Order: sequence, then structure tokens, then C-alpha cells
Amino acid sequence: MENRNTNFSDLKLTRLLIHAGLLFVGWLVLSGLYDVFHLLLGVLSVAIVIFLNRQSYFPVEGERPAKSFNLVRILFFHLWMFKEMVMSAVFVVRCVFSSSDKLRPCLFSFESRQPNDLAKVVLGNSMTLTPGTLTLDIEDDRFLIHALTRETAQGLIDGPMPRKVARLFVNETGEMMTSIQMETEQ
Repeated sequence: MENRNTNFSDLKLTRLLIHAGLLFVGWLVLSGLYDVFHLLLGVLSVAIVIFLNRQSYFPVEGERPAKSFNLVRILFFHLWMFKEMVMSAVFVVRCVFSSSDKLRPCLFSFESRQPNDLAKVVLGNSMTLTPGTLTLDIEDDRFLIHALTRETAQGLIDGPMPRKVARLFVNETGEMMTSIQMETEQ
């Protein structure tokens, strides 16, 4: 039994080191600054992220450990999000430069059952990253969104984003409830 626990501990430590290494490589690529000061900032940033996510690596006794991310799904999600951001940006530019009839800002709310709080934050941020939409509030499973047009709102309501975010955290697709309320902003 002792050998089994040691192997499990080694696996968790290996996972932590791999994640720390990937985070640091990401820091290096995105910062482009390789002097001692910025390298130390990168190490400090990685240490803070690892500390904040320590439950993923070393769960508290009796708590269910957080699910590990599937890197392939994350890569495809980022590619899909980039495509969505470009398409939304083109749509917003067309709306702004065409007649003002298309610009009909609205607030809407919907419910999306996500597997955990992190998934809710990722969904809210993903909606905010798409031009023409802004996540205003997340309370329990209810999201309050401001959209530049009703088309944009409908695209989020009917679109695959909540399911794609849920799939980052669980193996099955997430469900989006049909409870939707829209109000036109004055």
C-alpha cells in the first residue's frame, strides 16, 4: 500500500511540474522579455497560479479532486474561440457602418448548468471576448448578458458556447436551460 501511495504522490508532483513548465513556457512566449527581472516575474507568476490552483494537485482530505484539463480540448476550444471572435468582430463592424436599425442593444439572461465555478467564469469571459457582448453578472447558473444586437443575443442563446465550455471540464456535454428573458436597453 505504501508503494501505491508513493506512486500516486509522484504522479501528482509530475503533473504539477508539467503544468508549471507549460505555464512558464507560455510566459516566455507571450512576454518576449528574457532579462533576469522578467524571468523572475514569470517564475513568481507561475508560483502564484500553482498556489491558487493547489487543490487540483493536492486535494483536501475528503474533497473530490478537481478534474484535470484535456489539453487537446483546450487547444480546439481556443481555435474555435478565435474564429468566433473574428466573426463577431466582422459582424459588429458591419452593424456599426450600416444603418443604425441593426443596433438594438438588449439585456438578456439565461441559465447554463456548468460543472463548477471555474467553468462559469470561463463561459462568462468567453462571451465577453466575443465582440458585441458583455457578461454583466453570474449568479448561480444564471448569466446576465448585454448584447449589441438581438442577433448577437440569439446567437449566444442558440449557440454551442456553453456546451463547449462544459466539455473542457467534463466528458459529457453541458445543458443549457431554455429560460430566457430579454429586455431592450433604452
